[in-house]
Amino acid sequence: MVLTDDNFATIVSAVEAGRRVYDNVRKFIVYIFAHATPEVVPFLVYAPLPADRFPSP
Repeated sequence: MVLTDDNFATIVSAVEAGRRVYDNVRKFIVYIFAHATPEVVPFLVYAPLPADRFPSP
């Protein structure tokens, strides 16, 4: 949003819009991390271990 005047009401609405955008971006990031973590954890848990971690008989 570009302010074209110095009307205080315009500034207030611009700040409200900015806060709304910030809140939506924050919610989106939390949503992505909350739903991606359960998908990644099984791959990390069951990933093949390197061969040097087990002693040779």
